[in-house]
Amino acid sequence: MTDDSLYRRVGVAEYPFTQADVAASSAIVDKIQEVLLGLFSAAITSELSDAFEAATAGTELTSKPVVADTWPGLLTPAVMKQRKAVFPLLAVGWMGSAEWSEHTLGIDKVTRKWAVDYVLGPLDVGSAQRLENILHKVGALLQLTCRNRGHKSFRDGAVLWGSDTEEPISTIWWDSHEAGQASFTTDAGDTVYYALSGRITTTEIDSDLATYDNLTGASFDTTLDGSEVEVDVETEYIPETI
Repeated sequence: MTDDSLYRRVGVAEYPFTQADVAASSAIVDKIQEVLLGLFSAAITSELSDAFEAATAGTELTSKPVVADTWPGLLTPAVMKQRKAVFPLLAVGWMGSAEWSEHTLGIDKVTRKWAVDYVLGPLDVGSAQRLENILHKVGALLQLTCRNRGHKSFRDGAVLWGSDTEEPISTIWWDSHEAGQASFTTDAGDTVYYALSGRITTTEIDSDLATYDNLTGASFDTTLDGSEVEVDVETEYIPETI
């Protein structure tokens, strides 16, 4: 780690980046994306598995879990053509825009937009008629999960944002979703899928990183009404962990 770093963080991104920020796949990790993908997958699996199993009997998705595959990124035409997806597929990806503004004096925040896609797959008419209504159920569930700031099935139900002891993300809001037939390219005759496409807005706060040893105690003198008083302060600094 360099000694010349700014030693600051924006949300869950800490500077300097280290080898810990590179996944086993050699990809740079976006920890918000990682958290949201894991959280949403756990919530869908916990809440909808029983109904999904009953509804998919005799369809192309028989014996498939309600989330069979995940993708940490956008479902671009290249991804859908080159990657061998298993359905149902859940994807969470940053849409590429970031807007900066002042949060408080000397502290900034960045607002980002995210796409959330839950894809049942290409279905025949009969299967689609039986299953497509689950798409809105997924969207409503994910909005409730964002509002709840977590889910009991993920990280033991921890509050995942808006708390000093957890992910230093200010807010996450489920903006909207659309459900129905979807095509991920503009090619004529391309595969048509049944999918939910949702949009999320997050805000992340800028802050300093601690670069000093833990503070376990302090003592100082002061005066009160002309008399000298010794004050002992016992405290402990524990760096935030992700």
